[in-house]
Amino acid sequence: MKTRNEHYRGQVISYQREIMFKGTETVTAKIVAIYGRTLLLDNGDEIITY
Repeated sequence: MKTRNEHYRGQVISYQREIMFKGTETVTAKIVAIYGRTLLLDNGDEIITY
């Protein structure tokens, strides 16, 4: 069964990134590529969706 992906290229998303020993920060980035369940963002981060 194929499910619809709620993310698409060019979409701007906000998420919380963990900073080592300092807590978290809220980051806003644009999705530049999607492969499988992984989102590649314009700031170099990768997010794995479930």
